Amino acid sequence: MQVGLNIPTTLRIAPSLLQDVADLGFDVVRTDVPPSGDLDGFVSDYDGAAVIPLFLLHDISRNQPLLDSAIPRLGNRFMVQIFNEPPGLDHVNISEYTSGIVLVHSDCRARGFTGPILMGGLANPGRDNHDWLNTALEAMPHDIVVDEHRYSYKTQDEWGRPWPFYRSRDQEAQGLRLLAGTRDVSLTETGWHTAEETSGWGPFSQTIRLTDEQARDNLVRDFQLYEQAGYSLVCVYQLNDGVPDTAGNRFGIRRPNPDGSWTWKPQASCVKIWKAAGGS
Repeated sequence: MQVGLNIPTTLRIAPSLLQDVADLGFDVVRTDVPPSGDLDGFVSDYDGAAVIPLFLLHDISRNQPLLDSAIPRLGNRFMVQIFNEPPGLDHVNISEYTSGIVLVHSDCRARGFTGPILMGGLANPGRDNHDWLNTALEAMPHDIVVDEHRYSYKTQDEWGRPWPFYRSRDQEAQGLRLLAGTRDVSLTETGWHTAEETSGWGPFSQTIRLTDEQARDNLVRDFQLYEQAGYSLVCVYQLNDGVPDTAGNRFGIRRPNPDGSWTWKPQASCVKIWKAAGGS
């Protein structure tokens, strides 16, 4: 199983940072294709890099310029994902979602690209999302990679709490595997934040905040779960912490310092710990 890191930006990523990410044990970097402009520089940073780029297309019209830049420079050493968390984030209905994926897939294969092509991952597991995905799969090519995202259900005090409809995390992971059939499956976003949460109501409420070490250990358990379930790729969300101290700003594996530098957090060692325990 490959492990990736989300670096959600349309800006160029310094080759030194890509090397740092590779040195941490990550295989893949998932990043957003810029909505406009020339892509030669954006793509060329990955030429000779130790990590494989997973290019996320929010706009399918950007596939043509992406392939124009990527195929001559990278050959088949990249991945393409079409749309992000439909139907909400990229504002596509199921017809637009399926037709867009089929169109991009056809274009990629016609141009000789044989690398992985991923469906845009739905926000989380669950019956409604999996029913939506099952309908979309009826129109999908046989070699499309079936993807979803997975964050904790409610608060993060229990690693093993599944999303409704499923009885366990293992059953939840196998749910996507069963939908996909013979297709590969991936999880291109998963993570654990370290912001404060409140669980329960009134006098029974309690404050929860994961430590960096707890978040790291949860990621290691995630890798073990999805490797056992036969996933081909799992991507950690995300590279950087931000400000203020809210959930969306506390998923990072490195934090900013007042002087503008960055410090790697304990979460940055999650891949090495998983591999040391037998992950591959």
